[in-house]
Amino acid sequence: MSLEILEEFEKTIPSGNDQSHVTSVKPDLEVSMEQDDEQESLDKNQIIEQGLIQELCGTFDTCSPISSDDNISSTNTKSSCNGSENMILGSAQHLSYLFDTAIKSGQQEILDWYNYSLEFESRVNALTADGRIKDKTARSKIYKEMKPFLPAKITQDNLRKKTLRARKHLTLFGKNGVGIDKIKLVSYSATEISKLIY
Repeated sequence: MSLEILEEFEKTIPSGNDQSHVTSVKPDLEVSMEQDDEQESLDKNQIIEQGLIQELCGTFDTCSPISSDDNISSTNTKSSCNGSENMILGSAQHLSYLFDTAIKSGQQEILDWYNYSLEFESRVNALTADGRIKDKTARSKIYKEMKPFLPAKITQDNLRKKTLRARKHLTLFGKNGVGIDKIKLVSYSATEISKLIY
């Protein structure tokens, strides 16, 4: 990754809840709240995109080769309790362990959404293969079949939106994306990735 992109990325990282970065707006400037919210959302997406680029592309030089033990799979989940028995609660080592576990949980969530989308799209392709059923009709049919197995608070529209967001994981890490093995390099949440526009 070029040094310019990395420097720009470092400049745009917010410093959390740091109140010293509050700026006052001059009274003679008229800026609508909608424009501010839209710009803030755009900036946040740009930060996430740049961070993903850095994580997925910038770490290849320093990464060790992927072994079969390192690969993430939907059947390979580790309990957050294992390995922490000998650590002192509140110690830096224990906090680091919990941080690492949280990142791996986020990576597992990304993998789960990826697997859901992969299976959903396979089902859509199977229904539309003969050409008698259109894509939209196939998706609606699958949603209706799924609905009885989901909590009552999940509406068909909500299910459609979540499926659309899950498809972004499939696009990023799927066949024409960076690859499923790159999920373990990502520290961004599944929600942040699903909100990206690509």
